[in-house]
Amino acid sequence: MPTCLYCGVNESDKDPNRYDGEYCSDFCRVEISKAKNKDSLCIQCKLFPRVNQSFFCGKMWCRNCMSCNRRTILNSNTLWCGNTCRDSIPNWRNLIELPRIVKLETYSYPYKSILKQWKESWKSCDGEEIPKIKAIWEIIVAWKILRRYEAYRNEVERTGHFDALIRGNEQRRFHGSSQACLLGIANSNLCDSTSCSTCQIIRHSYRLPSSSYGAFGCGIYFTANSSKSNWHNRGSRHLYNGTWFRTVLLNLVVVGRWWNQLEFKRFVAPPRGYHSIIGEPSDEGRIKLDELVVYTEAACIPRYLIVYKELEKEIPRL
Repeated sequence: MPTCLYCGVNESDKDPNRYDGEYCSDFCRVEISKAKNKDSLCIQCKLFPRVNQSFFCGKMWCRNCMSCNRRTILNSNTLWCGNTCRDSIPNWRNLIELPRIVKLETYSYPYKSILKQWKESWKSCDGEEIPKIKAIWEIIVAWKILRRYEAYRNEVERTGHFDALIRGNEQRRFHGSSQACLLGIANSNLCDSTSCSTCQIIRHSYRLPSSSYGAFGCGIYFTANSSKSNWHNRGSRHLYNGTWFRTVLLNLVVVGRWWNQLEFKRFVAPPRGYHSIIGEPSDEGRIKLDELVVYTEAACIPRYLIVYKELEKEIPRL
């Protein structure tokens, strides 16, 4: 029997399907939930962490069918108690098709948390106002991408033991990209265009560039500053209903043990024993705003799509 991921002492209990759980008790579930992102909690009780590959925590009273809301769900990969309830929802296929995006309510904890991060990390160079967010969408990636990410995160945690941090030293970081469609701005439909970097990232996650580029070499780049991501996403600009909008991705990144770099230097991988490189801003160096670089595709997944209004000074003059 596996041991509890929180206390590491007791054997884990069983979920409703009689599969091995991850924790030994509700006490440990609550304690680990305090260290997790609120959006990784059970969608029903919002108290316990979700069972792997499920929207629910695994407790019987949190596994009710989303149609009848009475019968218990017996399969951890579905939202319904059976085909009858599933088929009663005309667009049920859209609800399970992955990847997809789901709009966050403005009163929800994830929305408020992201809004706070957006405002606090914006570094204005000339007193400009912080762009106003129009909408925030949760990104639900394909299972194989999520499993790959979780496996890497668990391996980094196993070797690094980041006890005082979220597992694997997982952090939320911004990434600015181009976007060919109106995803998040006017609809929730991912396009198939290979020129739409945003939809390609949501579909396939991040991919390492085929040739070396960037200040720290051939890696995948993120930033803690929302304003810096705004430098790199002019290709996401769209005019909709008389207003200019842009989009930016907020991602989960396994930082692990990071190597601090005060000057630009091209790498093919972090130094031995490290998982990522952070470009640290300094008064003397050329790095003005934080950069985080990872060199493996499994180290990151897109988690949220932020839609915001274009800054007044950057609006194209037609």
